[in-house]
Amino acid sequence: MKFSPITYLFFLLLLGTFSCKKRVQLSFDETPALSNSEKSIASHNQSPADSAVLQFNYLQAKMRTTATLNGTVQSFNSILRWQNGQKIWLSMSLFGIEGMRVLIDSSGIQWIDRMNSSYYFLPINKVASKLKIDLDFHAIERLLVGLPTISDTSDTEINTSEQYQKWTTLHANGYSSIAIFDKVNNMLIDYQAENPILHRYLLAKYGDVRNIGNNYFSFERMLKISQNNDFFEMQSKFSDVAILDSLTFPFDIPDKYKRIEY
Repeated sequence: MKFSPITYLFFLLLLGTFSCKKRVQLSFDETPALSNSEKSIASHNQSPADSAVLQFNYLQAKMRTTATLNGTVQSFNSILRWQNGQKIWLSMSLFGIEGMRVLIDSSGIQWIDRMNSSYYFLPINKVASKLKIDLDFHAIERLLVGLPTISDTSDTEINTSEQYQKWTTLHANGYSSIAIFDKVNNMLIDYQAENPILHRYLLAKYGDVRNIGNNYFSFERMLKISQNNDFFEMQSKFSDVAILDSLTFPFDIPDKYKRIEY
């Protein structure tokens, strides 16, 4: 089954904006192999990174992203505003002129396409069927902040070495996952989730981990999603990350815009 056009659009909206000349080219280590590790079994939904990731009510940042869909490459810039647990807002512009604005919350994903005078809305309960990936708002937030996207109480095999901790889990929703945490700061550096029945695979890598206050934030990310012979890959670099007391999330839809709901 091929990725639908909305799949590509979603990821471009979520983690980037319109074309710019300079590509983001990041370097990530291979998935580490744990040697001489100690093994245990646990059943809980709190990973080591839950206490290490950046804590905030409001966050603002800039991003540069290079995305590849089945060999087609585009680079993008965007401004991110985020109210933790509530909404994610993105403004995307080309040469200082806004082309798209996106708002993601628990109700769904909506975006204003100023280039085509259109407004779109994708309800959250249709995300899996339309985008061919199982992501609700909670999972999107976890992916952005640097946590395993699947959080449940399934039994987890934990392997611990001097430098890393590896969590291997078979989840109740049909996915299996492998999460590797750096013991220096407890941050997630490598995450894989796979559903062999649906032929869906997700790989996320995190790098350039920096201390902000008493917690950590990864300034470089790589995301790869595949289904059968189709794949999407994204490399994203954050800058100007700021924790704020409040933010505005303007999202006024012009009256004359065409409205499309999926």
